[in-house]
Amino acid sequence: MANANPLPVNPYPPGKPPQPSSNSTTIVVFILAILGGVLLLVIGCVVAIVFAMSAALAPAVSSARDAARNAESMNNLKRIGVAIHNYHDTYRQLPPAYLTVNEREPALSWRVSILPHLEQAALFDRIDKSKRWNELPNGQYNSQAIEDYHSPLDPATATDTSYVGIVGPSAAFSADSVQTIAKIRDGTSNTICVIELQNSEINWMEPRDLTIDEAVAAIKNSPNKKVNVLMLDGSVKPLDHGLISPGELRGMMTIDGGEQPPSGF
Repeated sequence: MANANPLPVNPYPPGKPPQPSSNSTTIVVFILAILGGVLLLVIGCVVAIVFAMSAALAPAVSSARDAARNAESMNNLKRIGVAIHNYHDTYRQLPPAYLTVNEREPALSWRVSILPHLEQAALFDRIDKSKRWNELPNGQYNSQAIEDYHSPLDPATATDTSYVGIVGPSAAFSADSVQTIAKIRDGTSNTICVIELQNSEINWMEPRDLTIDEAVAAIKNSPNKKVNVLMLDGSVKPLDHGLISPGELRGMMTIDGGEQPPSGF
């Protein structure tokens, strides 16, 4: 007698797993495609935001970096100013424009003279004062970079000085006469003795600086809006050369011309 309630027949053959329908596969692929697109869109947005933020912050970061380097350069000038005054306290005179050999032939810069007052006494003692800056044994020392003599803003080689003196009979550094603080009749706070000059092409040992007229031209032609200058009282000031005339600049570089600095300087 036939069974009135036969067991249901297994729709899948033994050993063969159930296969998803083609409709199910299509739905899964579609969902994965959507999720992938969303993920790529999110990544793209994040990357775009990062680039936009980097572009927006780059000028601020560069400005902050330059400000820090400028502060370091001004500190170099302050240290040079202190060294000049310490030299004056020791020898009762300002450093001469240069040390000489063979009857007043320029040999070594005033920057060599103040080395002991910049914690470089050992180097100063090794330099042969009877030889020129580029003669042996001094040639081996002029290739040594002195951190106090090179601005971090200066792209030139580190052995070139970024700080040049104003030289001449009426300037702070003279080769013709002994200059003293007492001779600065215009006042030490009104007299420029050293200026910052990038790409000077002057080795720190070389007995070469700028006359008053050369210094005026260098400042007026500077690509920088402001030029750091060292006053004879040891203070350092950023000079906006667009607000000062060549005549006023010239007057600030002489020691006894009777000129007064422009108002607001």
